[in-house]
Amino acid sequence: MRAEQDLRAALAALTTGLGRAQADLDRAQGLADALTQAFAERRQPFAGHMTVHAAWARHPGVAGIFAGHHLPACPDCAVGADETLAEAAYGYGLDLGALLGQLNALLETPGA
Repeated sequence: MRAEQDLRAALAALTTGLGRAQADLDRAQGLADALTQAFAERRQPFAGHMTVHAAWARHPGVAGIFAGHHLPACPDCAVGADETLAEAAYGYGLDLGALLGQLNALLETPGA
């Protein structure tokens, strides 16, 4: 009976570990998808349909613009891989046109 209990406990621990590993893989895939999208949009202007993480990864100057709108933690935000700039602007009461204007101005600077 003790061997069966030990086996059940080991199986439960393994199942929990596999669940955590799958969650880590899912998060990594989300970040990989955001980076893939960012590279695909590299030559395109910033747009409302772009995800927050894709925008953040697109240009180092985005950090300053986001911070200016009180959004400094965007790369750590769990929803940033799925949330678009339009959704973020709406959710935080920002003018999307003004935000996109500031972001796209980054692309006009040399080396962008």
